[in-house]
Amino acid sequence: MKQKLLLLVVIFAITIKAQITDVLTSGLSEPAGLAISGNYLYVAESDRISKIDISLPVPVKSDLVTGLSNPDAVLIQGNTLYISEYGVSSTSGKISKIDITSTTPILTTLATNIPGATGIAIGGDNLYIAEYKSGKITKLNLTTFAKTDFLTNLNGPTGLFVDGNILYFSQFDSNKISKADITLAVPTVINILEGLDEPAFLTVANSNLYLTDYGSGKIFDANMNAVASNLGGPYAITNKGTTVFFSQRDSNKISKFDLNLLNTSNFIKSKDVSVYPNPASDFISMSNAAKNSEILIYDLTGKLISKSVLNDDGKINIQPLKIGTYIIKINNQSVKFVKK
Repeated sequence: MKQKLLLLVVIFAITIKAQITDVLTSGLSEPAGLAISGNYLYVAESDRISKIDISLPVPVKSDLVTGLSNPDAVLIQGNTLYISEYGVSSTSGKISKIDITSTTPILTTLATNIPGATGIAIGGDNLYIAEYKSGKITKLNLTTFAKTDFLTNLNGPTGLFVDGNILYFSQFDSNKISKADITLAVPTVINILEGLDEPAFLTVANSNLYLTDYGSGKIFDANMNAVASNLGGPYAITNKGTTVFFSQRDSNKISKFDLNLLNTSNFIKSKDVSVYPNPASDFISMSNAAKNSEILIYDLTGKLISKSVLNDDGKINIQPLKIGTYIIKINNQSVKFVKK
């Protein structure tokens, strides 16, 4: 049974602006999936997989394999590049692989008749496959090549990313990011972000989740801070260290930004609202906050812990909270406090 939790759906007032640099702006055709190995960025285009040497001052693109049917995602493990093809008909999608060290790579088909293969991710011995048209995520055993259902009744599953035992995935048609534990025999879908606009692919960099929001033309982090906006159909996203690469499918280009250079000069400061005492064990008080203001308390993972309204005396009961650090949000401002 699916389990829905109360999730972070509010876009905060803080806007973090990334300094966007274009990697390649010409010669691309609907760039989709991205993967990095060494100095090469591999790109899924409309009918081919190409590679770009990102170590060059002026990156150059070359074709790796052609004649594909709407390749959507690429994934590298070791010297193997896995490819998902969305296909044309309802069941013409497939999964293939090539050896990226080969001078004449040969395409090997692993699975066929997949209804709209999009995102792929590896967890353990399995390759997880987002089947957009069938509304499910399947897993392909990379030893036996048996394919079984992992999650069903999804709404446009698209991007996948495995971090430890957790599979993160987007639901393009229901505008949410969800997760499931891949070690469970009967996995439960937990929604972690909602209120998006056609979320596509996602990656984890610097221990933070970043996702492309295709419909809004933005890239968000796990706290729903928009790190980039006014993009031309942001689709795939991946990273090499702190450098994040993403495809802009509608404007046919690949761009990047450095997490170390995020411009926070436009933060809306929370100095007007203060919390005291801090740390506290029983109650905290709010200064410069109007009564009846909505109070939202989150843990550091972005999970909403409590929701209340500020009463006349401005005090908030934190006795039920566990010891730790929290973020309180009021009047579009954010303040950290510690429960001791």
